[in-house]
Amino acid sequence: MSISDLKYPTYNSEKEIAISAIIVALLVYLFLALFQPFGTYNYVHTNKYLLLVPYAIIAFVSFFIGDFFISKYFTKWTWKNEVSKTLVLLLFCAILNYGYSIYFVNNTDFSLRTLFYMAIFTYSLGLPICAISVLGKYSFLKNNNTETEKVETNVETKVKTERILSIIPDVGENLNIKKNAFLYAQSEGNYSKIFYLNDEIVEKELLRISLKNLEEQIGDDNIIRCHRSYILNIQNAIRKQGNAQGFKISLKLTDEKIPVSRKYIDKINSISI
Repeated sequence: MSISDLKYPTYNSEKEIAISAIIVALLVYLFLALFQPFGTYNYVHTNKYLLLVPYAIIAFVSFFIGDFFISKYFTKWTWKNEVSKTLVLLLFCAILNYGYSIYFVNNTDFSLRTLFYMAIFTYSLGLPICAISVLGKYSFLKNNNTETEKVETNVETKVKTERILSIIPDVGENLNIKKNAFLYAQSEGNYSKIFYLNDEIVEKELLRISLKNLEEQIGDDNIIRCHRSYILNIQNAIRKQGNAQGFKISLKLTDEKIPVSRKYIDKINSISI
């Protein structure tokens, strides 16, 4: 994949678009005022610096409209698209600059040759400024979007952990709880005693369902068998005590110690608690 095909981030708000356009406009005005290129140095007028302001306004309007349109109607944007957009906007600015120049500054007739020179002047001035703007915008938006992606990932993870677990017993009503609220289940013959959290309070339900059937229904990597008579939610484990001969696991908000048989010790040890 070439750099032109790489993703280029777009703005998420009108405020960001406006700030970017203002920066471009200020750079345009400062460049014109300080370096006075393209004959500006020889231009004599009592309000010369005031007459330069509309050029900055034209740059602001052009780049604001361009980025606003892109943020609204384009979801996939690349470096190639950004460079092409910049070149088109500079041409648009050149046309507006020329119109302002002949009608309000120099009071001259329209000329394609003069328009061509104005386009060259605009590109000569605008390309360095736009290069700074494009690279700066990329750096800012990439970091900003990275933070946003982290937040979205955290939210997505939280949503996943709050998925509803629906336990269907052989007889009786289903038990619907959040998966992250499930603590452990203990076998009681053909029944299973389910322990779970409800607003930080440990509750229990006795359901007619075997532990094996319950484990198969849950089908979650975090809710695992640790003993012939127990399955537990490893996400709610806070401590393990014992040795290679066998140990017990403590779960939050309960004094119950869940035994781990030797058969499952290696599996439990592979999980960080």
